[in-house]
Amino acid sequence: AGAPPRPPFGRSLSVSSGMGSRVASSTGLAASVGDPEVREATCRFESTLIWMVALVKSGDAPYLLRTLAQLLGPLLRVQEVSDRDLATLAKRTLAYMKYLPIHAPLLPGLAETLMAATRDPLWHTRVATLNFLQAIMFRHAFVLSEADASALRTAVMALLEDPQLEVRELAATTVSGLACGAGEAFLEHLRAWSLTRARAAQAEAARE
Repeated sequence: AGAPPRPPFGRSLSVSSGMGSRVASSTGLAASVGDPEVREATCRFESTLIWMVALVKSGDAPYLLRTLAQLLGPLLRVQEVSDRDLATLAKRTLAYMKYLPIHAPLLPGLAETLMAATRDPLWHTRVATLNFLQAIMFRHAFVLSEADASALRTAVMALLEDPQLEVRELAATTVSGLACGAGEAFLEHLRAWSLTRARAAQAEAARE
């Protein structure tokens, strides 16, 4: 097989990661369309996403899994930016990323990225993370360490109490999927957690 294609621009992908974070943290790309830095960041990150899709489609992605994993955080954050072209491209890229087989040594870092994304202040990022996490945990169920799997399940359970309704609903769906094959320990933990929350809610309702 030939060498994987180079990025369509000269700077390193670590710069692209920073660009993606800058794009995602903009208070509105439509309002910032005249900002040269935002415009450059958007163009460069779009180029990176196109390159990522090309890597996956060509079968060359395994050569650069570490780099692709480093770009996952910024990618999750731009799923719902106001630039619709960028958001559409980001969704397409994430859909391809779901089905990449991640090497076992990279899974702990990937788990950390996903856990951090579940705490992102943007609720759209938390939703995108839950969708991505479902596919990744199912695909890597037999190579993901129990410690990482447990930490991810705990992070998802925390989102059952998220202030955003859409996040809570998707978290409930995700937890029900993760419960399949998770083992008795997790099921007992989930049952105890649910009973504790239900009793607390009943007590609060009684006080009112």
